Amino acid sequence: MNRGVFITIVLIFEATIADVAQNILTDRRLRAKYEIEERSRNALQPIHDSQEITQVTIVPKSPESTLQENLTKNKVCGLQGTWINSHGSEFTLNVTKEGHLIGKYMTAVEATEGAAGPGYAHILGHASPGGKHRTFGFTVNWNEGTSTTSWTGQCFVCDGQEVLKTTWILSSEVATCNEHWLANRVGQDVFTRSVKQTP
Repeated sequence: MNRGVFITIVLIFEATIADVAQNILTDRRLRAKYEIEERSRNALQPIHDSQEITQVTIVPKSPESTLQENLTKNKVCGLQGTWINSHGSEFTLNVTKEGHLIGKYMTAVEATEGAAGPGYAHILGHASPGGKHRTFGFTVNWNEGTSTTSWTGQCFVCDGQEVLKTTWILSSEVATCNEHWLANRVGQDVFTRSVKQTP
């Protein structure tokens, strides 16, 4: 094949591809313009006699339903206060403006009586400074360090009630490296505000 003929074929081929691409682009633009015009026409259609017009009555919300709606949709619940889970374990948190969590925890579940130590155990943790966000975490050291539990979770408002949904890991002291595999337990807790106090 002659080199001049080959170059001519390539140029014609490139021009054809460019024309096809331009036609596709023009077609898409025209289709998009048509769809926009069609939507505008449909939006401005007058209501005909055969169409039913319904009357809308605005009923003011009761203060209770407004409070419920605001709690459910908008509120980032506060961690400050006393919380209890379904097992009866209870803790009290104080939250600093920097987001530090300080408090005390009384467990209702122990492997053996007294394993968690006498009375309350101390809580140290962190949350969002100023309570801007939902997540938090805290740790409790039991019986002078024979075991430690850490909780992480989020504070939600569910059906108008503040709820802490958490996941915990408990690490218990073991004597040897080979026993480490049995030293940890993982679980979940859901805490609600204790009825003994108000937030």
